[in-house]
Amino acid sequence: MIVWHDTNLDGQVDPTELTALPGRPAVPSQTFTRYALGGDLQVALDVPRLGALLLYGEVVWATNLDRGLLPADPVGAGRDLREFGWYAGFTQELTRYALVGVRYDRYDPDSDARDQEGANLVPKDLTFSTLAVAVAGGWPPYVRFTLEYDHNTNALGRTPSGMVTTLGADVITLRGQVRY
Repeated sequence: MIVWHDTNLDGQVDPTELTALPGRPAVPSQTFTRYALGGDLQVALDVPRLGALLLYGEVVWATNLDRGLLPADPVGAGRDLREFGWYAGFTQELTRYALVGVRYDRYDPDSDARDQEGANLVPKDLTFSTLAVAVAGGWPPYVRFTLEYDHNTNALGRTPSGMVTTLGADVITLRGQVRY
């Protein structure tokens, strides 16, 4: 196997940046510890002349738990992966037929991540976040339409020169629901 480390960050392959890694035998699977601690809170209020207001949030601290976004592999990494995530949001009925909502979430799958920049090992931010804004309307309980805008960011991108950058991935979703 050949590995390239762009030590001078010029985006070009130099012979001194190539390293040959010898093959090695397969290793048996290993178990590892994982745990999480979290909590959530939800408050519902009735706002006069509008309707129900729902405030909600959650926070979680974990180690080696991620199985979906960036699967935790402490055996391969040689260390435990500390994870932290949270979200907060609200929905507000405007009338019986309309609703608005906002939610912000943030998740760091590896608080101790590092990246090589030149000869230096520097902290690397792997945080994902989303700001979601939605409006919904319809004829309860039979029809509902929801228009949602999600402003997504993640720090897994690279510029053409190889530097870490934040990727945008905004999404607009129109969802229709019919109950019969």
